[in-house]
Amino acid sequence: MHEIKQRQSATEHLLAQSERVIETFVSHPDEQRALRSKLDAAWEDLLFTQFHDILAGASISPAYTAVRALQGRALINSPCRFNAYRLSGI
Repeated sequence: MHEIKQRQSATEHLLAQSERVIETFVSHPDEQRALRSKLDAAWEDLLFTQFHDILAGASISPAYTAVRALQGRALINSPCRFNAYRLSGI
C-alpha cells in the first residue's frame, strides 16, 4: 500500500513537471498540442487511481494490480519520460 501512495505522489510531481517543461521549452503549437494530449491521457490514468478506497487501502487485491498498471501507463505516457524511468523502480 505504501508503495502505491509513493508512486502516486511521484507520478503527480512528474506530470506537473511535464506541464512546466511543455510550457517553457516547446514553442511550436502543433508539438505543444500533441504533448498536452499525451499529458492529458497520463493525468486521466493517474487520477482514476485516486478513488478513495484504493488510496485508503480498502480495495481488494486485484484492484491494486490494476492501479499499478495505470500508474505505469501514466509514467510511460508522460512527456518527461527521462524521469519516468528513474521513478519506475518505486
